[in-house]
Amino acid sequence: MQKPPRPNAIFLDAERTKQDEFAPVPVAPPFQSFSGGFNSPFRETDALGRADYQVKGAHIFYRYSYYQSSLLAAAGQGFQVYDTKNITRSQVVGADFNSGTFTHALRFEYLKFGNQIVDETKGSNLPLAKLGLELFMNGSGLATGANFLAPQTTSQSNHQLKYDGTKTIHSHIIRYGVALNHIQGFTYAPPAAWVQTIVSGHISGIAGGSSQTFLSPAACGMSGIQDEPIASPASVWRVLKQAGLLSRWKTKPSRKGTGFEQPQQPHHHWHIDVSYINICATFYYLCSVLDGYSRGIVHWELRESMKEANIEVILERAKEKHPGAKPRIISDNGPQFIARDFKEFIRISGMTHVRTSPYYPQSNGKLERWHKSLKRECIREKTPLSLEDAKRLIQQFVDRYNHVRLHSAIGYVTPNDMLMGRRGAIHAARDRKLETARQRRSSRRQQAT
Repeated sequence: MQKPPRPNAIFLDAERTKQDEFAPVPVAPPFQSFSGGFNSPFRETDALGRADYQVKGAHIFYRYSYYQSSLLAAAGQGFQVYDTKNITRSQVVGADFNSGTFTHALRFEYLKFGNQIVDETKGSNLPLAKLGLELFMNGSGLATGANFLAPQTTSQSNHQLKYDGTKTIHSHIIRYGVALNHIQGFTYAPPAAWVQTIVSGHISGIAGGSSQTFLSPAACGMSGIQDEPIASPASVWRVLKQAGLLSRWKTKPSRKGTGFEQPQQPHHHWHIDVSYINICATFYYLCSVLDGYSRGIVHWELRESMKEANIEVILERAKEKHPGAKPRIISDNGPQFIARDFKEFIRISGMTHVRTSPYYPQSNGKLERWHKSLKRECIREKTPLSLEDAKRLIQQFVDRYNHVRLHSAIGYVTPNDMLMGRRGAIHAARDRKLETARQRRSSRRQQAT
């Protein structure tokens, strides 16, 4: 009886992220005394294992990845706090081998994803949480009770079988392949009617021992209730004050999304971020540098690893293309950007660095949108088969993005036209063409009559 072959190489890696922050909840008058916040912890676990075998000229491997994250948030709904948990497991078995002038690559992947959202308001110390009511005061920011996203459960499994091959004929390489994908999903969420009835307030326990429920006019319209008494926001505030429920929170309101000024000249702001690119069931790191004024891609690189030193090299290569530029670098709070060496690099280079607020991707939305467009229009559509193939496709897309593709955020001109200051002339030419077309249509109508 032969023993199974031992792996020639084993790779194991695991990361654990722990972030704790306080999420402020500003409330407008007359409920400003409820202004406060809640603790919003984030936990993330990412593990990866791989074993490689060499058996009779064939390369066989097995890879297992595990990802788990949890976040306490409210999705902008005041004190309606929920806990969301995500778990993703992936297993890949693959084989690469040659036969004559043919090369073969076979992959089988199984992916299992699960998401669960549960309410965290009930039984907590948040304002009005112990009353067991659902309260949403329109326009004030005061909201408590079960969040409209909870409860919710999502489960998805994906079986993928993929084969890629090549045939070498003299100096030509012919590529061919086939892929089979089977996806199953299940989602449970509360009916829309349950969500719509989480409105301006269910207030119970009125003075004198009686018990009534007060709804806003919008609530009565949504739920079909006609005989319930209607209370204005001022009446609800008065009842809460009489019940002694207006505790005083003295925390400062959130300033997220305020105070950012758009750049008025090229290379004043450079946005930088790192994203994952999936190439044949292997994740690579894509780092892009985007000019905030023209929305053009200054520089990009696709690597197998992306450490702090790699970020420095990428920024240096971007500066070599524009020697006189000393931009403000805008990034998230990734480990590469909070490193002490990166701070020193920024100081020596004469640049400045600004990090976005945690869990607020809108602060770096220009680059997030670029990565989304790249993956949707290039990576997922053209399906690169190797790292070099991906670099070639990305370079082609970057050239088209900078010089051909019209960008809606800068007035439907290309980033290169915006960078060269041609936007005004292009808009004026379009206006002249429109006016000429209007006059031509008007004269034709007059001739027809």
